[in-house]
Amino acid sequence: MTGPVVQESLYNILLNFRLHRIALIVDIEKMYLQVRVTEEDSQLIRMLWQEPGRPMTECGMRTVIFGLSCAPFLATRALKQLAVDDGDSFPLAKKGISDFYVDDLLSGASSVREAIETRRQMTHLLRRGGFTMRKWATNDPAVLKDIPVAERASLSTHHFAPEASLKTLGVRWHVSEDLFSFSVNCNANQTHYMKREVLSTIAKIFDPLGLIGPIVIVAKTFMQELWKLDIDWSDPLPELYNVRWRSYLAHLQETWHIKIPRRCLSIDSLRRVYLHGYCDASETAYGAVLYLRAVDEVGNVSSRLLCSKSKVTPINRPTIPRLELCAATLLARLIKTVKSTLRMTIHQTTAWSDSMTTIAWISGDPARWKTFVANRVAEINSTLSAVNWRHISTDENPADLLSRGVTPMSLASTPLWWSGPTWRPEDSIELQPDNLPSTVQRLIDTSSSSIHC
Repeated sequence: MTGPVVQESLYNILLNFRLHRIALIVDIEKMYLQVRVTEEDSQLIRMLWQEPGRPMTECGMRTVIFGLSCAPFLATRALKQLAVDDGDSFPLAKKGISDFYVDDLLSGASSVREAIETRRQMTHLLRRGGFTMRKWATNDPAVLKDIPVAERASLSTHHFAPEASLKTLGVRWHVSEDLFSFSVNCNANQTHYMKREVLSTIAKIFDPLGLIGPIVIVAKTFMQELWKLDIDWSDPLPELYNVRWRSYLAHLQETWHIKIPRRCLSIDSLRRVYLHGYCDASETAYGAVLYLRAVDEVGNVSSRLLCSKSKVTPINRPTIPRLELCAATLLARLIKTVKSTLRMTIHQTTAWSDSMTTIAWISGDPARWKTFVANRVAEINSTLSAVNWRHISTDENPADLLSRGVTPMSLASTPLWWSGPTWRPEDSIELQPDNLPSTVQRLIDTSSSSIHC
C-alpha cells in the first residue's frame, strides 16, 4: 500500500467520509507491533541490538515493524481477517473495517446514537485482535462524552497526508467546525527556482479529491512549459518563468482562505440523490467535476462539490473538439469510479458538456466515426448512455475553471465551483434523439467526414 495504491485507498475512503452527518476518526496505537509474523518469516526481519557493555547481537522480529514495504498490507489484512473471524458479533464495526486507511479509521454515522454504537463495537472488535484505539475525534462532542480526555485527539485539526511532514501541503479537517482546509508551506521569497523545486512543490500538494483542482492545474501546466524549454533539473529558471512561479507560490499561500464543508450533503431525510458531472477542455488542460445533489422530503435541495479530476493536454496537442471528447471520457471514468465507491443509492446520473460536437459524437453510432473518436464514444456509452448527456453554456459550466485554472482567492469566492449551477438541472430538457437541439441534430445527420477533428 504505497504510492498510487495508498492515494487511491484514501480517495475511496474520503468519498464516503464526506457522506456522514456524524464524522468519526480514530487511530490504532502501535498497530504494526500488534501483528505477529510466523517463526519462519521472523528470521527475515532482522534488527541489531546492543546492551551497555555487551557485544552487539542480531535478532529476529516476531512482529511487523515500521519501514517494511509490506507492513501496511499485513496490518490492514489482519484487520480484515479480524472482521471475518469476529465481525458477526459487531455488525457496525464489521462494516466500518473498510473505512480504515492503514491505522486511521475515517468513518461516521447518520445519528449520534449510531455513532456511539459504532464506536463501542469498533473498540470491542479491535480489542479481540489486541488493537487499542486512541486519539478519538468527531464533529459532535456528544459521541465522546464518556471517552477519557487522554484517549481523545489533542489537536483541533486532523491531517490527511501520506507523510506527517511540515513540508506537506495536505488536507486538514477542522473538527469543531467540520470543515476541510489546505495547509501550505512554501517559500515564495527565493531569488531563483530550479525545475526540480517546481516538481517537488507540485508533488507535495496533496489533494486526492481534487477540491482545489483549478489551483493545482496551474502548476501542472507551468511544469509542462518547463519541459518544453529543455532545461536541466538544477538549472535556474529563465527570469520570466522565475517571476511567474514566485507569483504562483505567493498566491498558493492564500489557500488557507478556502474552507470546504466536510459533509457534501447539507440536508437529512434524503428522498432522491442525483449525481451531476461537468466536463470542459482548453488548449492547456481538460477536466471533469462531480456534484452530489439531493432533495429531502419537504423539497429542500442540497448541491455541493464532491470531487474533480484534471489533466494537462498532451504536448502534441489535439484539436479542441477532440480535447472536449477527452474531457467527456475523463468524466465518464470519474462517474464510474465514484458510483462504484459511494455507499448510497444514486437515483439519476447526468453528464454535461458545453461542446455541441462532443454531444453529437456521443449521441451518434461509434461506427460512423474515425478510430480516435469511436473508441472514446464507445467507452463513454458503456458507462453512461447518450440520453444522460446534456448541453450547458460555458458560463454555467464549473469545469471551465478546471480547464483554465484560477487563483485561490478567486476560487474561494466562486459559488459555481462549490455548489454547481444555481438553476435546476433536473428540470431541463433531456437530450434525447427526439428533442435534440437543431445544431446537434444537424451535426449527427452530417456525413461522418465533416466532423472528424
